[in-house]
Amino acid sequence: MPLIERALFVGVQGKPLNDTQLGQVFRHYVASSGIGERKRVTPHRLRSATPPRDRTEVA
Repeated sequence: MPLIERALFVGVQGKPLNDTQLGQVFRHYVASSGIGERKRVTPHRLRSATPPRDRTEVA
């Protein structure tokens, strides 16, 4: 299977993004969201994060 078909993130030319490019995209969206001003956000933290619990659930 060609690498292009296995890539999760691809650029405008259809080629896989390398680590540097993906890091730039990630930092751009963290900065534009404003989250980075309050908390340190990294790809690892995002991967390790658990979704918030729905507080409307009855235990």
